[in-house]
Amino acid sequence: MMNTVLIFAQQWWGLLLLTMVLVGYLFYDYEAAKKKIAVLIFVAEEQAREKCLRSGQEKFEWVVKNGYNYLPIWLKLIISEEAFKVLVQSIFDNMVKWAENQRLRDSFKNPYA
Repeated sequence: MMNTVLIFAQQWWGLLLLTMVLVGYLFYDYEAAKKKIAVLIFVAEEQAREKCLRSGQEKFEWVVKNGYNYLPIWLKLIISEEAFKVLVQSIFDNMVKWAENQRLRDSFKNPYA
């Protein structure tokens, strides 16, 4: 069994190394990607009138379309547009939770405001 693993590693060392580098880069760049998506969400809110984005779904689709277009080509091979939609929704949900927690914390500080 161990012999088979060693033979595989010797034959495919380049592919294994490339995979490890790509996975490492994804972990490293994940925080930057989340920040870029959050910025796009705010831009969609600010430009909603200009772009005639009325519903939340239209704003969501705008963020997905514009955000997915900025992904590097090699990342598009790994992440589908559907997976990107899930990521955008997750980031939006986390932003909403953060805002609600801030509002609750502020209401405890000054209950008469």
